[in-house]
Amino acid sequence: MTIFPTGLDPTDVYSVNYPNPLEIPLSPYFVGPNLQYTVLSHKGDELPSSWINKLNKTEIKINPKPTLDTVFFHTDVVHEIGNDVVLYYYQDSANNTHVAECQSFWATATMNCDVVRAYNHTSRIRAFASSYFRDEEGWNYYYSIVFDGQSKVIHIYDFLKQQLIAEITYMGDYDAEVTMIASSNGYIYALRKYAKTIDVYSLAKCAEFSTCKPDFSITYATLKGLGIRYFSPWSIVTDSQHP
Repeated sequence: MTIFPTGLDPTDVYSVNYPNPLEIPLSPYFVGPNLQYTVLSHKGDELPSSWINKLNKTEIKINPKPTLDTVFFHTDVVHEIGNDVVLYYYQDSANNTHVAECQSFWATATMNCDVVRAYNHTSRIRAFASSYFRDEEGWNYYYSIVFDGQSKVIHIYDFLKQQLIAEITYMGDYDAEVTMIASSNGYIYALRKYAKTIDVYSLAKCAEFSTCKPDFSITYATLKGLGIRYFSPWSIVTDSQHP
């Protein structure tokens, strides 16, 4: 890491949402050759006089190199595997899907990736979600996938065992189509926007019984008691800290 002089006299205390203090963790994840720090001056009575910008530049090398006609790309980071394993899922226009496994080390600005799995799917990926969670038996890493050709079916796979553990199948017309999926803390959220419904499933229960039944559903009827008069979701945003 190289520090260049800026000619500015930074303050002793940096803050965000002034005057609340801001803690800057200087762990190996934040200090390394691929990180650059600069101090910028800002004039004002209510704002602090200096800011710190952090820029992360990492060169990613995937072997073999992906084609230029990539139509789907998903990034996942699994912390508990060790050294922060990064997984890339990507699909090209010929429906060839690859999974690349990468390891990032803080002492270098280059991350090397190797394709560990390849599939020749018959349709494009419509929706994708991965979930790393813990149950009574230990840690699990599952991924769920919906294809354009089977838009009413959610396939759930165990990544480590490379086997299908369950499928969620909806019956009906266009209102049965799954338009988006998301996951958080061992649950999968299936959005059917034409039915204006979000179904929530426990992945642990899906794996245990080899079939999935929703733990609950979010609809206009369930939200009516909260004063919501109209519910028509188009996307789902989940957070591991707020299941």
